[in-house]
Amino acid sequence: MADIVGVFNSHVDTLGWYFTYGNKENQNLLQSDMVTDAVYFLLDPVNRNPIPSKFGGVSVVEYTGSFLLVVKSDMDNTYGGDGVKVGKYELNIKPLLTKLELLKSSLQCDNYNVQAWSNTDIVNALDVNMDGLVVTYKVSKL
Repeated sequence: MADIVGVFNSHVDTLGWYFTYGNKENQNLLQSDMVTDAVYFLLDPVNRNPIPSKFGGVSVVEYTGSFLLVVKSDMDNTYGGDGVKVGKYELNIKPLLTKLELLKSSLQCDNYNVQAWSNTDIVNALDVNMDGLVVTYKVSKL
């Protein structure tokens, strides 16, 4: 069975996004020359919980953790817009909600059970100012 890090990497690559894996401190070291309009998937360290079967061995492994799904942002833009300029929510966050569903569906088509999947909007995250979503998940292989 493939580990979830490789699974996420494969799915993200198929979707044409940039993938990185590591702790929050290392994720914050992204370069400021990031590609505008590109989607970045920043996976935090994964928690693996092997569930023993009643016959011995492992019946399933539950994976839990979080990741950022983000795009480069304009730090001067407001969250909701100012009546003249479209805000960060409409411009950056709302499109990522649709992209996030593509990832979730892709995992489910690959026989992963998505037990928990929640997200929170973020703006001006990290040193390079990213807007997007913080996603927490709990998945297991069917």
